[in-house]
Amino acid sequence: MFEKEGQRFLTPGIKEGVPLEVQLLLWHLIDDSDWQMDYLQIFELHKDNHANKLIIIHRQEEPEQKRKVAFHCTYS
Repeated sequence: MFEKEGQRFLTPGIKEGVPLEVQLLLWHLIDDSDWQMDYLQIFELHKDNHANKLIIIHRQEEPEQKRKVAFHCTYS
């Protein structure tokens, strides 16, 4: 299971390709969750240019959980 208080790891793709502000938002979604956390947390990031929103789908496989959140974004 995922330990919210333990070490945290990022994939190289997230570390290099996702702005720090968004990385912090992803950690907040984990910290704010009341799920029983799986060791692997999955995030899908989508940008809606028309609405200027960042859409994040946060999910895990065991136990199966999924949520979708949208944030107004001010960066390109």
